[in-house]
Amino acid sequence: MRVVFVCTANMCRSPMAERLFAKRLEERGVAGIAVSSAGVFAFPGSPPSEGMRLEAAARGIDLSAHRARRFQALEIGPGDLVLVMEHAHRHELLEVHGVPEQAVRLLGSFDPTGPEEVEDPVAGRASYAVCADRIGLCLEGLYRWLAERDLRPGSPGARGCGGHRE
Repeated sequence: MRVVFVCTANMCRSPMAERLFAKRLEERGVAGIAVSSAGVFAFPGSPPSEGMRLEAAARGIDLSAHRARRFQALEIGPGDLVLVMEHAHRHELLEVHGVPEQAVRLLGSFDPTGPEEVEDPVAGRASYAVCADRIGLCLEGLYRWLAERDLRPGSPGARGCGGHRE
């Protein structure tokens, strides 16, 4: 199974989500889930934003080697999950890239206490720390959701991601 986090430029939210989720999976001994990130409008090769790089470092995550990459629909297979930060990203993946609807979810839907969208700190709507905290809450919900469905490769639940709060 592959989990892909998608934001606009792949310089803030999606790389933070990718690395935080990979770290949590490793800490919990979960194998068999490939984690990556991409941007719908990424300029390939761009480094992460300085603000998010510093926030990640404060959380024990090194984003210095990360380079932005553009989303490629060909990477998505049956049972894979694409987690987007905004409704606009979801629309882009469904309408432009043709990603199956059941594969695309809003990351914020995994935190029932907040909005479905994870705000972009670059756009000035949230600080990097607030954004990283929000991503962390969403990832805990995602982890629980995956564990409940036993979405490891080869498991019966891995054939479809099913729905969550839309």
